Amino acid sequence: MCAPPREPHPITRVNQRTPLPLGTHDLLPPARLLALSLEELSQLLRQASHGRYGRVEAVQLRQSALTTLAMPPAEAAVSYSLALVGRSYLYLVDQILRPLQHRIRELLAQVPFRHHLDEIPFFGPIVIGTVLGELGHPGWFHTADDVVAWCGLDPAVFASAGKQAAGVPLTKRGSRYGRRILWLAAQNWCKYTTIGRRFFRHYRFGKGLSYDATVCAFAARLARLSWAMLRDGTPYDARRAFQAYLPVQLSARGALVKRHSHTPTRTHRSTGRAGNTMYWSLVPPHLHRHPSLGPLTIGMEISS
Repeated sequence: MCAPPREPHPITRVNQRTPLPLGTHDLLPPARLLALSLEELSQLLRQASHGRYGRVEAVQLRQSALTTLAMPPAEAAVSYSLALVGRSYLYLVDQILRPLQHRIRELLAQVPFRHHLDEIPFFGPIVIGTVLGELGHPGWFHTADDVVAWCGLDPAVFASAGKQAAGVPLTKRGSRYGRRILWLAAQNWCKYTTIGRRFFRHYRFGKGLSYDATVCAFAARLARLSWAMLRDGTPYDARRAFQAYLPVQLSARGALVKRHSHTPTRTHRSTGRAGNTMYWSLVPPHLHRHPSLGPLTIGMEISS
């Protein structure tokens, strides 16, 4: 499974891996945290994050502790409870999750066909094992809509007087485990990938869907993609699966290109504008209409 990128504020939730040692070492109260030297705190963060964080984050923590209002009567109880949570979480991750992932990888190696699902971002052994286990044989489904319905990611139908109601909930039929694991993968896509963020902005702000509805829409996309790859035995190709959300592409000639589906209505020799999109030419103007480039527009999308 792809690891998410470095967060701008790494210590924001108690169940994140980096702040857990603070709880297990009883360092959450501000006074106890400030009693630790800057070098000792930096070393602790460096070990917990495997080198991702260090002195800079330690300085930020000490500054936060200096501006935090302490609650002496509740410090002991809160520290004890959070220490239990930290130890339990670390035990779950180190002693249960890692052996489970190792066993799933062994079972996935025995699958008699090449599924290529491990090429999809955020599809680790648990996600792949759940998808394969819940879908079964791809020949059992006639269309991708059947797969979406099996996962319960299709909207329910409510109609009256020949008009279909808007904002209907999901059917939530079929496999709840497949629906949940695809929803979690879609959430990571929408947070950490360019394709997912573009999809999220399009449906969340362009079409006015709620947060959950937008993530469910992308989860349905992942269900269709997974089934199509299993059915055809094809590798993952972002250009085919998410063509509409790949504004900048690399042609065989090494130039950045853009599909006609996003081409501005009026394009000048070096710039063009359509809505809130600006295109800046990356090649000389005489190549814009070169016959070898075909139906492609050379350019890069720049947010205006």
